[in-house]
Amino acid sequence: MADVLITGAGGFLGTELTRVFLASGHRVKAGDLEGVPLEWHAEQGAHPVHLDVRDMDSLKAACTETDVVVHASGIF
Repeated sequence: MADVLITGAGGFLGTELTRVFLASGHRVKAGDLEGVPLEWHAEQGAHPVHLDVRDMDSLKAACTETDVVVHASGIF
């Protein structure tokens, strides 16, 4: 299975993507801005990561040991 980073994980789409990828057996990093609640994601087995897609350093850190990035932040 893949190591997946989902940006915008705290939103509706990101939450659903987290659920689907975890149910499929993938290891998930649930990424969103500092202050966005990611407790549900952690309870489900995802690893919460605070990141800002506008900040290259936070993206590089979040992408460490990641096979796939699903970019769902800022879609709506």
